[in-house]
Amino acid sequence: MPWARRSWPVSRRRTRRRETPWPTGCWQHTAAAISLASSGPRSAALTRWRAKCCWRGIKDEPSGSRPPAPIPRSPRRSRSRFAKRPFLPLAAGGGCCIIGAVVKPSEARLPRWGGVAACDIPRIMHPGFFHPTVGKEVSMRQGKMSGLTVAVLALAAASGLAAADGKADERMRFDGHKLVEVDLPEYEQVKIFEDLIGDNTGTLPGQWDIWSHGAIGVGRVDLRVSPEQLDELLAAGLEVTVNVDDMQPWVDANYERPLASGSFYDDYHPLDEVFAYMQGLVDAYPTLAKIEDIGQSLEGRPMRTIRITGPGDPDAKPGFFFHGGQHAREWINVPVPMYVAEWLLTNYAGDPRAKELVDEVDWTILMVMNPDGYEYTWTTNRMWRKNRRNNGNGTFGVDLNRNWSYGWGGEGSSGNPESETYRGPSPFSEPETQVCRDFVRAHPNVAAYMDFHNYSQLIMWPWGYTRDFCPDQPEYNDLGTRMQAALRGVHGVNYAIGPVYTTIYPASGVSVDWNYGGNLDDRYIMAFTTELRPRSQQEGGFLLPADQILPTCEENLPTMLLIAEQILKPSIRIDLVSQTPAYVTPDEPVRVEAEVLARRGQPSGEVSLFYRVDDGNFNEINMTSQGGNEYAADIPGAACGETVSFYIRTTATDGTPFTDPPDAPNRTHGYRSAVVKEVYSNNFETDRGWVMENQGATSGDWERGVPVNDPNWAYDPVSDSDGSGQCYLTQNALGNTDVDDGATRVTSDLFDMSIGNVILSYDYYLFLTRPQDGTDAIIVEMSSNDNEGPWREIARHTTNGGLEWRNHSMTQAELEGRNIFIGDKMRIRFTAVDGQQQSIVEAGIDAMKVLSVGCGGGVACEDIKKFKAACRKNKLKVITVLTSNLHGGEKITVDVNGEPVELTIAGKKAKLLRKDQHGQFTVTLTQPQGCVEPKQVDCG
Repeated sequence: MPWARRSWPVSRRRTRRRETPWPTGCWQHTAAAISLASSGPRSAALTRWRAKCCWRGIKDEPSGSRPPAPIPRSPRRSRSRFAKRPFLPLAAGGGCCIIGAVVKPSEARLPRWGGVAACDIPRIMHPGFFHPTVGKEVSMRQGKMSGLTVAVLALAAASGLAAADGKADERMRFDGHKLVEVDLPEYEQVKIFEDLIGDNTGTLPGQWDIWSHGAIGVGRVDLRVSPEQLDELLAAGLEVTVNVDDMQPWVDANYERPLASGSFYDDYHPLDEVFAYMQGLVDAYPTLAKIEDIGQSLEGRPMRTIRITGPGDPDAKPGFFFHGGQHAREWINVPVPMYVAEWLLTNYAGDPRAKELVDEVDWTILMVMNPDGYEYTWTTNRMWRKNRRNNGNGTFGVDLNRNWSYGWGGEGSSGNPESETYRGPSPFSEPETQVCRDFVRAHPNVAAYMDFHNYSQLIMWPWGYTRDFCPDQPEYNDLGTRMQAALRGVHGVNYAIGPVYTTIYPASGVSVDWNYGGNLDDRYIMAFTTELRPRSQQEGGFLLPADQILPTCEENLPTMLLIAEQILKPSIRIDLVSQTPAYVTPDEPVRVEAEVLARRGQPSGEVSLFYRVDDGNFNEINMTSQGGNEYAADIPGAACGETVSFYIRTTATDGTPFTDPPDAPNRTHGYRSAVVKEVYSNNFETDRGWVMENQGATSGDWERGVPVNDPNWAYDPVSDSDGSGQCYLTQNALGNTDVDDGATRVTSDLFDMSIGNVILSYDYYLFLTRPQDGTDAIIVEMSSNDNEGPWREIARHTTNGGLEWRNHSMTQAELEGRNIFIGDKMRIRFTAVDGQQQSIVEAGIDAMKVLSVGCGGGVACEDIKKFKAACRKNKLKVITVLTSNLHGGEKITVDVNGEPVELTIAGKKAKLLRKDQHGQFTVTLTQPQGCVEPKQVDCG
């Protein structure tokens, strides 16, 4: 359910503790629970348990009274249908089976919640508890859950609850602390905020706890603040939105261990309970699962995995290694991998999909990668993120997800030990990342990897250290799109998808980059990271309410199954060694070279190139091996004006086809045979008379020059786009120089496009911090009538390109489609607009060109489509229409009553217009000659 923006509902009320007499049979030792779970529903142990530990119509009890009924659940803690009935009925005897007390309450002084005795431990009434009436498992929405885990929950509840309750007084409290967003609309606010927090970041009292871990810049920052820190932010003049007014009730709700619980996924669990539940799964399915400790943490805790696979050698199967708990405070990412493990095991016998994936995939699941930090969040500080490394300067912890070696030390990580993104003194300096690295290296069958985090609802893949796409972006994007759809299909919740760098923020030294990029020389590991619920800080952020655990688990299960199914398929990537140009010389063959890379499985060695001319049929050419993984073929030369489309195809040894582009032949590579002429070019090295006009902006006017690249202003381009040196930029000066509170315009000099068949091209730079609503932009307009206009918009750029230059080009047909008449009095203008008060707009223009694409070999008869001559109101009109626009700028000749007239082709047409004509006229096309019959025209 949605929560109020500035407050959190009061923690669920508790009933007053009562000294109600206990059923005399409740003192049974936990061994009886184990006996029951191990021997099944029909055993004699069940009969004994039923007689000794039942209520709601207690049978065979010589004394004692029934405890009061459990307190109704808070609406916000609504569960699955099983949680509404925490005690399953016993058919013949009435009442309910309650299992799990280790010692008498009087001996342990265990508390009682809602009138239910602590020994009752109804958490064990797990959705998979064996129903005593029919001896069958109770099924869950996603499948059956094992009744054999009952004993695990009994043990965990009896020991973990007492331990957790005893540590409550030792934990850090957050009374009055608030979850806020700080708005940093301009560079000045960024500097104020950075000066205010300094290096004093972290989760300890007095430190600034930043919840959004990208680089601090213009935009918004999520953080937790004490009342005193909130006063400091406001005193500094910063705009602050309070999303949660008091954080402590959220923390209390996370720690709550309600006994009236029906599933492991009804609340969060400390490390010992997690380990106990893993062991219970293994005990229940010993032929499919086993516990393996793959190493130890810094403080000596086991890094414990559950390995799941069916019959056969697991090392001969593709491996899927995934984990939660790399960041300690992100509790939701521990039950999600547990849920996947349990679903695989409990559905193996009855679900063909589960059986295939267990039999064919080697699953290794590390529930808690950072056990020291995770345990610390339970005993001391709920907000702890890093591991527990003593950095030697009074600070503790390394951010494990900045400690992997691939891209280590770059953008989005910190060398400051106090920082929450402290990367450590060197790559793989921490035992936890070393253990995971060594596991992957020791298991060459690992073909997929997942690292769960929260929050933001994102499915991501490499890269994190650079904005460039990784080489396997097409396969990642295809699978990511299917994962997104499958996840949305469970509860209707949307997760965005994309590479880490551009989807959430730059992050160097992260796990997905190493698992993918650090192993590319040896194998292809598909590496993902998912940011789980919630979407925002307003919904709890790291303190996701417990009633969101199960739906989060349910919706992420299908994504994991899709990854596993993907690595069972062969994968072969085809890359062009070099891209073909858009235009090639007529009649010359074009060489195509490609690299065929085996990602999973083996290629057959047969590689074909398919090409076609214009809309004809595809022709196949066998590509020849050039050694190694490279293949080559020559496409025959095409006549001027023809368009060639092509794609490459190969197969795996099992016959599975692969193409480049991946969706060929629906999409292809291609080029056009033509001669390209440069009609206009401006690299801005000289002043060509471009004119700047201020349109109300208080700063950021266009200037021509070499980019200053201010190291203290993160939004300027490093250089121009074409390497010549200069370009046009919005206020090319040091400091905060972006466009503010209005617009600025620059208009070009006059240029001629009348040659026809033209292409307009320019490079542009646009850094936007708030591109969401499209009001910040570069607006591009053209006039065909010098400065007189009308000016018509031909493009509007509204997306953030970061620090990259981008190219935009338009054909003559596209320009004409925007009502632009192509002539000899053309101008273009660029307007940079700041439409929001709290945003950055930095813009640039460079490499402006007009190209004419033609054949250059003269016009032949086959190029003539129509030849018309007419006279109306004493106006003689002669129009020659060509079959294509590839002869723009070339000449034809017509003869009017013996007078030769040379006409220039513009686009597809050459026109002659003469006014005040009288008499008879014979109009003949003489160059090219003999193509059409002469036209007889009467002008009266």
